Amino acid sequence: MNLDYDHLLGALCKKTGVATLGWDPELITSAASELKNKALELFGVTLSDQQSAFILWGITVRMKRQGAIFHPIVKGYREWW
Repeated sequence: MNLDYDHLLGALCKKTGVATLGWDPELITSAASELKNKALELFGVTLSDQQSAFILWGITVRMKRQGAIFHPIVKGYREWW
């Protein structure tokens, strides 16, 4: 997870209360292969690499939009706000 922060964005974050967070696509790719294996093992469902990645991207984007993402790097900002 990356927190993009510089003096301009920092000033914007303080004014609007918004921070930009994102995921390293490598993490999604590696987790997608694990999801693919677990789906087959637990449910007998065969997913393609693309399908499993889309599922994970959908879950993470929904979580982000709902405010359910926490990372220690933003803890100080959240407490300051």
